Amino acid sequence: VVFIDPHGDGITDIMDAMPQEHVKRCIYFNPADQNNIPLWNPLYLPKGACRYRMADDMLSAFERVFTGWGDRLAHVLRNGLIGLSYLEAPCLLDLYHLLRPKSEESNLLRKRILAKQGLDAPIRSFWEHDFLKDYRESELAAPKHKLSKLLSGSVYSMLSQSNSTINLEQIMRENKILLVDLSGLGSDTKEVLGSVMLAMLLMTALQRSHLKQADRTPVSTFADKGHMFVSPDPREQ
Repeated sequence: VVFIDPHGDGITDIMDAMPQEHVKRCIYFNPADQNNIPLWNPLYLPKGACRYRMADDMLSAFERVFTGWGDRLAHVLRNGLIGLSYLEAPCLLDLYHLLRPKSEESNLLRKRILAKQGLDAPIRSFWEHDFLKDYRESELAAPKHKLSKLLSGSVYSMLSQSNSTINLEQIMRENKILLVDLSGLGSDTKEVLGSVMLAMLLMTALQRSHLKQADRTPVSTFADKGHMFVSPDPREQ
């Protein structure tokens, strides 16, 4: 069970009424709590996971959340996500820095990506030649602006670190209870983070299609004020 709460009252009621035997199944996710920052890195790639699927899933999440989407924006973000996946424990802050051409951080990340053995030829070509040649700095303002909404305020501390102990696939598989408390965030950040979390939950659920139906643990997701987080995508209806 997953419950996304933009106000916090619903989660308080749930926790007060929860039987003691279910408390051990419960994961409380509150990105505004600076004393207990959740360790959730959407770019974390478990051993054996497919980097291309991770990139596609993140792009799908971004596409649901952000307006003004286009092929060039998708192309640079996809190459960024796949390129960063070759590094050890990248995070969304790395993606933001990578999209700042000619900055010290971007140059360093590009060098680290290009130094990796086994890097796919199209990814290598993009970061070695195409990025600086084909993209003007003004064109990259849009993806940087979009990412900045996830890298500001209290959420910055969570999404700028590389660790990840929140594993959505494991939560579904082990029948955990995930309580997402967004009440401490500003309205813009609350909407964006809630939308990304909901989109990642959808992508994680769809990834279980390779399992027999009998082997899939049923998962229910609830969102108070759900219109804040749901896109027009028919898969979310």
